[in-house]
Amino acid sequence: MKTIFFKKTEPKEGFTLLVSKDNSYLNDLEVGRLRLGNNGDHFSGKTQNEELLLEILIGSCDITTTFHGDVKKFTNLGNRKNVFDSKPDSILIGPQTDFDITCTSESADILMPKVVLHDESLEYNPVVVKSNNVQVYEIGQGNFKRTVRVILGGDGPAKRLRGGETINDKGQWSSWPRHEFDFHPELAKEFEEFFLYFTNPKDGYALQRADGTFSDGEFREHTQLVRNGDYAILPLGDHPIVAAPNTKVLYVWFYISPIPKIYPKWAEDHGEYA
Repeated sequence: MKTIFFKKTEPKEGFTLLVSKDNSYLNDLEVGRLRLGNNGDHFSGKTQNEELLLEILIGSCDITTTFHGDVKKFTNLGNRKNVFDSKPDSILIGPQTDFDITCTSESADILMPKVVLHDESLEYNPVVVKSNNVQVYEIGQGNFKRTVRVILGGDGPAKRLRGGETINDKGQWSSWPRHEFDFHPELAKEFEEFFLYFTNPKDGYALQRADGTFSDGEFREHTQLVRNGDYAILPLGDHPIVAAPNTKVLYVWFYISPIPKIYPKWAEDHGEYA
């Protein structure tokens, strides 16, 4: 059965596919989560006609890639114990690339969004996005002021995938005002977005609205209480989120759209916000 909101499941080691076209209103975007439970544990895979981001939520790892016979090893990736504390390390892997991930900490938790590239000529070498390359924006004002960490922006290096993290302080809103592309309903079939929620404290919560047209062309309107570890897909339209008065919320977001978000330089520049 296809749905919009997904509740946290009991953590288990290994790879878990969270959302895809089989269980949600997505076509080209899918998101998995990899948990490596011990130092030395590893996971291997290969991309096909898609680009894949490995965002290291917590823990650290070494990653080896092989692209057309060119072997590269990236060591000491991942530098945080808590998603709220600092920016993440990530690596972007293009099509037709083998990869092997080895945990180098007590455990590692890795989010793995990927998107189909319909143009087979868009192959490229892996790109590391270190935490110091993650762009940070303090945007909005008043009760919708928040912090946005951009991992993959509109200027690349990914061909289609865009992503980052947004942090709402207690009682604050985000995804407001509406993004510019929300006013173009004809783009709905080309727009897909995913959120993964974390709360501080762990038993905190937020309210997520999802009001708009999904990639299947259907309009849906929902409001959902979301908790630590829940996740969702979002439509082209309104999807503001507000943290509870006692809760700080961070959500990881990934989307594909024919129109990129453009972040304002100043808080007064209302417009295309995460």
